[in-house]
Formats: sequence, C-alpha cells, structure tokens
Amino acid sequence: MTNIPLKEKMLSWKYGTKKESKSLEERILSANKSFMTNNFLIKKSTFNEIKLDERIVKYGHEDTLFGFELKKRGITIEHIQNPVLNGDIENNIEFLKKTKNGIINLIYILKYLKNDKDFINDVTILKFHNKIISSKLYGLIYMCFILNKPLLKFLFSIGIVNLRLFNFYKLGLLMQNYKRCLT
Repeated sequence: MTNIPLKEKMLSWKYGTKKESKSLEERILSANKSFMTNNFLIKKSTFNEIKLDERIVKYGHEDTLFGFELKKRGITIEHIQNPVLNGDIENNIEFLKKTKNGIINLIYILKYLKNDKDFINDVTILKFHNKIISSKLYGLIYMCFILNKPLLKFLFSIGIVNLRLFNFYKLGLLMQNYKRCLT
C-alpha cells in the first residue's frame, strides 16, 4: 500500500500511480509504448547506435522518442519485474510546469520527425489531437480549455485531481502551443 501524500503533491502522485506505474503484464502488451528511461537495461552498442536525441534539452518525452526509435529499428523492449520506487515527488505547481514543458517538447519532437504518422499513432494525445484537428469540435474543445484553464490550474495546484480533467488540460496545452511551436 502506497502512502497518500499531502494535497500539495497529490497531482504528481496520482498521475504517477494511476497512469505511469504499470504492471509487468500491461507493459508487455505495448512494450515500446510503455518504455521509460528511468528504468532500463540496453546493450551499449544499441544505445550508441540510437542515443538520446541531443536536441531535446528540456524535460519531457525524450523516452517517448527513444522508445519510438527502438521500435522503428525493430528492437522490441523486453520488460522485467523491476518497479521504480519514487522517493520524493514534485509538488503540484512544479508538476504542472513539467507537464507544460513535456507537451511543448512533444510538439518539437513531432516537428523534428516531420509529423511522422507512425509517431502520431504511437502517442495517445497526438493521435487524439490529430483525429479532432479538422473537426468542428476542435474550436469548441479549445474554447472550453481557454475558459476553464485558470480554474483547472487552480484545482490541480491545490490537490484536487481528476485524471480525465488532467488529460483534457494536457490536450488543451497541446492545442494552445501546437501552431506556435511548429512554425
């Protein structure tokens, strides 16, 4: 049983325990998609061939790109039972900043990859964004985000966390920064 943290660290904790911490069985089902660089073993020759992309200098999605590059080369990740133990987790404000940086990094990665369709289909938020970008819902979703962003940010910052709303928040950040970052 994991100890529930104080409210000021609830966002990072809840996201980590509900979205990022996956069982061995879940990770095996989508091996390359579940890849995270904080806990892996790789042959030195393979790592030297692929490397972490040095254009990514800020926080977020460097592991997404690395997992995608492995998949493109036909290298399947073999997951083992080796849980990551998180000692100190970020407070809500810091986690919100890292989330925004991660979304912006994801957009830049998409730009580096020249809107690679396989990459878009591998990343759930990009796949959903791509699906709605040409629909009439796009403007409505974006407007809902803009109107509710201050409230959502406030709720998340004080530890009131709903992960569906957090996914909506991340989609809104993607929508808000997409065109600016791609030009």
